[in-house]
Amino acid sequence: MVYRKDFLKYSISIYIIIQILYVTFLNLPFRSDSMMFYNFAQQSLAIGKLYPNMAMISSDYLVSPVFVNYNFILLNIINSPFIILYFNILLNSIQLFLIYKITLKIFGTQSALWAAIIYMLYLTNLGLVLSNLSELLFGVLIFSSIYFFLSKNSILNFLLCGLFAGFALGVRPVAAAVILAYIIICFYELIKKKYPDYRKILFILSGVLIYILLMGSISKKNIGHFIYTAGTGQINIALSSNDGATGIYSDSIFNYDSVYRTKTTFIEKNDYLFNKSVKWIKQHPFRFFSTIPRKIYSTFISDDWVVSPHSHTNNWEFNRFVKSFKNPGLRKEFNSEPLSFRIIFIILNFLHQLIYSCIFIMILFQFYYFIKNKLIDNNIILFYLIIFLGYGLTFIASVGTPRYKYPIILVGIILISPVIHKFIQQIFKKSTGE
Repeated sequence: MVYRKDFLKYSISIYIIIQILYVTFLNLPFRSDSMMFYNFAQQSLAIGKLYPNMAMISSDYLVSPVFVNYNFILLNIINSPFIILYFNILLNSIQLFLIYKITLKIFGTQSALWAAIIYMLYLTNLGLVLSNLSELLFGVLIFSSIYFFLSKNSILNFLLCGLFAGFALGVRPVAAAVILAYIIICFYELIKKKYPDYRKILFILSGVLIYILLMGSISKKNIGHFIYTAGTGQINIALSSNDGATGIYSDSIFNYDSVYRTKTTFIEKNDYLFNKSVKWIKQHPFRFFSTIPRKIYSTFISDDWVVSPHSHTNNWEFNRFVKSFKNPGLRKEFNSEPLSFRIIFIILNFLHQLIYSCIFIMILFQFYYFIKNKLIDNNIILFYLIIFLGYGLTFIASVGTPRYKYPIILVGIILISPVIHKFIQQIFKKSTGE
């Protein structure tokens, strides 16, 4: 089968045009989860200081400092939500390019083309352009870091690898899984080599440290505390370490905790939640880990946290639609929507869930494929470490939600690209009788 790069160029061009049309004409307001970052950026803009600053000291928690400051910088240019959405197109396109380039480095041209095609077919990537969530910036930073890790050995590449990983850590703490994966791979390489080169791991960690010192100094100057990443970990772990924990999000532990409500700063609130969680986990270790199956189920069972807005709604999503089959009130509400909306919504979600299911099944299958064909090397081990460490940190320290699987799905797209290429080749040979 002949693959043409022209086809990819035309596909990407159409993909970018679709993004521009969506942002320009769909004109949906930010959802509540998107408004959080926007509001913190506006507060920072009002007082003229980078986040974190005294305007958020009484908040429940510290959100992603890098992502809020990214919003802050954009709003300084044009104080409108649209600049964030148009820059989402740029981030989405860069992330597509990075996944293509990383796949090209590891598996070759044809697999890279398939990775790019799968990326564009995965509608969550398109849906993220309409939101103000941290996933796109996080992905660009993480995959930039991975790209430099896989590039030619040089001090500059090592530093850039660590620096991008550090900024990713400032977006989401789960980036620690990638940094830990680098450390494991580097030490494995040091053990295997007769004349080991210690520079790689030293300069990667130096790059991470540069970011930590930079962000921590800004935080220390503004609020008196050295903080370099989101302070949501205490809340996330508290959601899984209480008598009513089920593995999914529930804010009842905050609403009905009279002691928590007396705390006035996010530092006090985080300290209280952390100490309370540690005490509970020590008393109920089995119950704490018993919620993990529910976390896994709720994370992977479906995939619509940004796709449904393509049908011009922020009110409906796939899980709510499924619940309407058992809930007469929800069913009546959905049936009251215009017929055109219902048709588009159902077709869109059916298509997306089908694509997601195929990608997910292929991600599971690729483990067998690489092991059976003895194709495991350090690059594939790196991605496996990222997957297992990332999910390990997520499922232990947080709850289950469809949004949390997104970075790993992208890593999975890279890993399944040679499997799909091989599968298509076999189909082509059978159809041509070769």
